[in-house]
Amino acid sequence: MMALPSLLRPSIARRLLLSLLLACALVWVAIYALGHSMVYARETGSFDREMLALARSIDRLASAAASDGARFTAALEGLDARIHSDTELLSYPEGFLGFRVRDTQGRLLAQGGSVTDTPADGPEGYADQGGAQPHRVYRLHSADGRYRIEVTQSLHSRHLNFDSVMISSEGLLQPLLVAFPLVLLPVWVSVHTGLRPLRQLSRELAQRPPGNLEALAVSAPHAELAPVVRELNATLARLRALLQRERNFLADAAHELRTPLAVIGTQRDLLLHSASDEERRAAAERLGNGVERAGRLVGQLLALARLDADTAQAPAAVDLADIARDCLAAHAGPAAARDIELCYLGPDRLPSRGPLQVFESITDNLVGNAIRYGRHGGRVELQLGQHAGRLVLEVRDDGPGIAPHLREAVFERFVRGPYAGTSGSGLGLAVVRSAARCIGAGVEIGAGIGGKGVSFRVQWASPP
Repeated sequence: MMALPSLLRPSIARRLLLSLLLACALVWVAIYALGHSMVYARETGSFDREMLALARSIDRLASAAASDGARFTAALEGLDARIHSDTELLSYPEGFLGFRVRDTQGRLLAQGGSVTDTPADGPEGYADQGGAQPHRVYRLHSADGRYRIEVTQSLHSRHLNFDSVMISSEGLLQPLLVAFPLVLLPVWVSVHTGLRPLRQLSRELAQRPPGNLEALAVSAPHAELAPVVRELNATLARLRALLQRERNFLADAAHELRTPLAVIGTQRDLLLHSASDEERRAAAERLGNGVERAGRLVGQLLALARLDADTAQAPAAVDLADIARDCLAAHAGPAAARDIELCYLGPDRLPSRGPLQVFESITDNLVGNAIRYGRHGGRVELQLGQHAGRLVLEVRDDGPGIAPHLREAVFERFVRGPYAGTSGSGLGLAVVRSAARCIGAGVEIGAGIGGKGVSFRVQWASPP
């Protein structure tokens, strides 16, 4: 019972062998069809030519005998004996070939072979006769005009003769059946040996420990196997890079979480042991700042993990203008604390399609970074628009800016700019780049307001 599932499982070798079997069957069908058309062709086929040859032979015998009727009759008897001999030797079916010779008055003079009944009169040449035993007849007048020659052949005998040649064990089928194993054996050997490198590759993969992501070392890979090995090695390389990045991320995250958690623990102790209300208020404020920073860091870590895992929500109808205004409203408190003016530049409505979470992550982190690292008493602008079929979101400030040689590095995780202070985690721009990648967008860094500060410009194709 266990063998049946294995037989039903797709197999390249089995498919090749079955294809070869089908090819042999199609070759036989093509030979059968071609032979049928060549043998049964009107006037030019083998059967009609055989009838014509017999009629002309009788005509030549009539010409040779001239006026000697006895000699002509003896020659026809010899021809009859030859036909019967060939019929027995070659196993011709009944009615396969016969002849009649009549005089000009229609009287039967002689007949031979497996003759079938035919009318005494009829036009010269080929004709098909119906009745209980359909047959084909060829009529011919002798050269001296004294005799009317008829050659007959039953259609049933034609079919039996043709099928015996094409289908019987003594005919064409037997050589094909003998040749098939001779062709199948080298093909099976070629397939078996040709798939050996693939089996070796599967064994190497099966014997590897789970943590081994090194490139496959395949000696002399075949041309068909080389692309598979190349793509497997490329996949393993991507997995190695991903795992290394995740290890680094976990290590950095643990390091970054240690600081706010230590601050929270310290401020809690200070709050519990404060001797005065003023000390308790100061400790409580510092404790709140630590909790806020830890919460922001955890939120960014979760957002980055979701974006890297490509689990962002499905595209939906969104209004980018509403998202931008809501983001500015949400950051109004921190902006007011630093006396920063928030400004929106763009249309009242900008409908689009895409994942809402991605757009919110981009705007929230860009505006939050601009407020956190911008100039005290400065200005932050969020601009939305469309240009050449692309949507553009830009956040700019008039703060200290970022040096050109540091602009690419600030997108790395846990990397802070030179003016980052102690309140940032170094994850905001990493979240922006990962979110932008989800919608096929690019992030460009340029000069800020009036050539001061910094601007972050995100562009992506406008959905249809």
